[in-house]
Amino acid sequence: MGTIIQIVRRGANVMKDYIAVIAVIITGIFTLISAVIAWRLKVFSMEKAREFSLKKEKYEELKEIYTMSFSLFENAIRQVMHLDEFTLAHEFSKINAKIHLLAPENITEQYSLACSVLESWSALYIKASPKRNKIGDTKYILLQAPDPTKEFKEPAKQEYDHLQEEMNKLFDLMRIDLKKRT
Repeated sequence: MGTIIQIVRRGANVMKDYIAVIAVIITGIFTLISAVIAWRLKVFSMEKAREFSLKKEKYEELKEIYTMSFSLFENAIRQVMHLDEFTLAHEFSKINAKIHLLAPENITEQYSLACSVLESWSALYIKASPKRNKIGDTKYILLQAPDPTKEFKEPAKQEYDHLQEEMNKLFDLMRIDLKKRT
């Protein structure tokens, strides 16, 4: 009977040792699993931060392009109305390239349409304006009777209204695009 009790006591001590080892193994497994989960969450978080950063960067780039195109149209109209030399060709070329590369197709199409209407209006406006001459640094206008520009005045006005309409459509599309991206 005494030996059985000793065997049971030894078995209990051995079981205590096994329980301690099993507890350490289970703790180690949970630690590894926690580390893997933390690592995956960090990678996921970094990917989301990078995606957000890229979206914000694209938004800011498009916002700048859209703002510049608005400004260019306004400056082009002003130059034509003052019958100044057209100096915006280089800026228009840069914005054209950016819009065709980065903007959605509907904005690209509307931009091209607005540019073609700007071109046709400017040609009509120049024909509808009295001829400006320059002697030295002095500019003067010769008015003639009958007015040789009369036949172009109404078409120029209609084309200007059409230009404003197409520009408003373009800028509305740009605003909608920027709203979608926020």
